[in-house]
Amino acid sequence: KDGAIHKVTWRALAGSGFRIPTLNDRYWQPGGNPDIQAEQSLNIESGARWSVIHDRVNISVDVTAFKNWMTDMIVWLESAHAGVWAPSNLQQVHVHGSEIRGAWQQQVYKTKLRFNIAYSYVKSINQKGLNEHDDATVNKQLAYVPVHSGRAMFGAEWNGWTGNAQLSFTGKRFVALDNTTALDPYALVSFELNKKIHWEKWRMLLKVECDNLFDIYYENLLHRAMPGRNYTVSVFINFKK
Repeated sequence: KDGAIHKVTWRALAGSGFRIPTLNDRYWQPGGNPDIQAEQSLNIESGARWSVIHDRVNISVDVTAFKNWMTDMIVWLESAHAGVWAPSNLQQVHVHGSEIRGAWQQQVYKTKLRFNIAYSYVKSINQKGLNEHDDATVNKQLAYVPVHSGRAMFGAEWNGWTGNAQLSFTGKRFVALDNTTALDPYALVSFELNKKIHWEKWRMLLKVECDNLFDIYYENLLHRAMPGRNYTVSVFINFKK
């Protein structure tokens, strides 16, 4: 009655996977493991999407739930000696979680506005020890896999100008399978401004980017700090005959 177009879709899938160890998994020096076994998995997923288009407004929401069962999962772990990374097989891993994504877009006169948001909840649980005497890693979250993560982005386009601002969040991550040490969660803000210029047969794109706008200290790996506030300026030129 209000002229809006509503659409709801549902999806489901199931499958199995098989991953052969790479040459790096077997022979990287130092740390390669010639005895590493192939990884196998069983995966199921289900989700739904709702969308509506009304006048100049587009809105959508997407929800997904998934489960994965993995045998001999290949993971690289840092040893306690000399900081050497090496691949190992985790005998049995159960991964389950959900994702939700939302999007909004609206045309306001000559300006296009958009907003996107996403959140992920992932439990990646090691269900068997590395050997028959290992109880410390049983029923523990996999290393460097956050349970909670998300992002939000707001953007606008007007007269050849495009601006985007993004907030990303990464939750606490354990650095080892025993889950005794963890990296702090962090949130980062980035900004990007573009300008398209057309002149006769010339096309130019000017781009200015700022990552980690608030100069947050964070580590992707233990004792490996990532860059603070940093800037990038780019110019792309295209000529058409």
